[in-house]
Amino acid sequence: MERTDGRSAGQIRTVRCERGLLTRADGSAQWTQGGTCCLASVTGPTQCYASSKEDAERATVDVVFRPRSGLAGALERQYEALIRRACEAVIVAALHPRALIQVVLQVVSDDGGVLACALNAACAALLDAAVPLRTLCAAVSAAHTEDEGGLLLDPTAAEEAAAAATGTFAFLPLLAGGGDSKGDELQLLSSQTRGRLTTDQLLDMIEAAKQGADRLAAFMQQSARQAAPLAQ
Repeated sequence: MERTDGRSAGQIRTVRCERGLLTRADGSAQWTQGGTCCLASVTGPTQCYASSKEDAERATVDVVFRPRSGLAGALERQYEALIRRACEAVIVAALHPRALIQVVLQVVSDDGGVLACALNAACAALLDAAVPLRTLCAAVSAAHTEDEGGLLLDPTAAEEAAAAATGTFAFLPLLAGGGDSKGDELQLLSSQTRGRLTTDQLLDMIEAAKQGADRLAAFMQQSARQAAPLAQ
């Protein structure tokens, strides 16, 4: 199935990652996938701004998601919660008790798959900030259509609007250094779906997204080798 931009059903848009763009943050990264772009900044580990947020045993992770325009709403709050859980899964938070690690995400442009783009930007920014990480994660969006072929990886905004259901899936681990990551080594970390899917359709979507995440693994690993090593 060939799409309007010439890609095959299982092909991801061109990916670009730039780190260190913001001088006032401890780390930053801009992740671009096709026409979708998110800028992430990381501050910390630093002192918590409120004692109520302190955890005596681990760092507190705070995520702020800002839409391209307008004020954040209920959808952005959902994105913040999902991204925070993903960050908590990869950060070695026990190394910085009572500290705060804040991740701020700004949508620069949105042509579909913005949550996956934001998740990948957050991970790249954590690397740039030299926050101790257990591993990396990669996120991929997918759409289920009624057309022959059924599944589209990394859909554009127009493809998302026409789809019967869409989903965003984050996978780990993508180990940096030594060895290549294989699709069957990736574990589903989190997911968000919209629309109606049968169980089989959902499983097919997860499997297709896993293959897409596997193809992102080499790109993630290359980026990780250029940053601080992961915690063991």
